[in-house]
Amino acid sequence: MGIFNTLDLIAFTWFLSTWIGYTIYAKRKATNTVCLSSVLHIYREKWVSQVVGREQRIMDVALIDTLSKMVNFFASTSLFIIAGLLTSLGAIDEVSHVLSDMPFTNAVEAREIEIKILILIVIFIFAYFKFTWSMRQYSFCSMLIGAAPNVNNGEFSKADKAYIVNTAKICDLAASHFNYGLRTNYFALAYLSWFISPYLLMPICLIVAYVLYRREFSSRTLQMLIDAKG
Repeated sequence: MGIFNTLDLIAFTWFLSTWIGYTIYAKRKATNTVCLSSVLHIYREKWVSQVVGREQRIMDVALIDTLSKMVNFFASTSLFIIAGLLTSLGAIDEVSHVLSDMPFTNAVEAREIEIKILILIVIFIFAYFKFTWSMRQYSFCSMLIGAAPNVNNGEFSKADKAYIVNTAKICDLAASHFNYGLRTNYFALAYLSWFISPYLLMPICLIVAYVLYRREFSSRTLQMLIDAKG
């Protein structure tokens, strides 16, 4: 890391601080503020409570399968990106030449680009692990829906309520890890600006954090979900 100058190290520290800081902030704020995750948890509990009253659950399993396939798409995409980045390591000189010809880009050494690509590979590996764990949790949800008790009279026992709550929580965990993977992709896109200039990386990280905040805590989608819930 000695090949990086002070500004590059500050920019990278800023990147990590913004990413980790926003993740911690969003997780804590979601515990006492209406947001996408809290509203969707209510919908998931309502969904599972309706599942236990249905004998035919083909539609419910199909819904879980659709969610799992969506996560699978991003997991597969992460693998393709990792493979592409590994391939680019064999053409560092060409990548360095292309970056040096770009406007507003300072001359960069091949070794510096190589380290930046390696860090980017680690970022997408992290995203891949998040996506695959989300897929597994959705498979657990599918199993729980298949094993859900039948309640035809609409009167839930204590065990039925516990089953509904915990099934909804597993769905929440699957969605949360999917969200972590998506958030990693967003910040990975911001990270790409470091290849151009460390001055560009810092404001783009803030822009990404602001966009994520707007979508999770004050988007029109959130308001419509609240209004639909009544």
